[in-house]
Amino acid sequence: MNTDKMKELLKDYTTEPGETFNNQIKMIFDNGLILSIVSGEYSYGGKEGLFEIAPINLEGELDGSLLDISGDDVEGWLTEEVVMKRVRIMEEWNGQDANN
Repeated sequence: MNTDKMKELLKDYTTEPGETFNNQIKMIFDNGLILSIVSGEYSYGGKEGLFEIAPINLEGELDGSLLDISGDDVEGWLTEEVVMKRVRIMEEWNGQDANN
């Protein structure tokens, strides 16, 4: 699990430690959204050193539509580069889901 590398990539963002059994970072964006980033034995891709993300909407609920995640509210088996692309999408969110 390479969460130290992820923490370094996210050093310019507001984050807080997560409350799960996996290694978790919760990003809090100025627009009110939250992105949970996890990597661990029980996350999708964690055993391979990859990451799982879950976007959280303004109501505090998991909401895959924010990142156009098809059929689920979480997305796994992601590299650091893909996670950073998702971070930028969440950061630039303007009140519309990805389908609008």
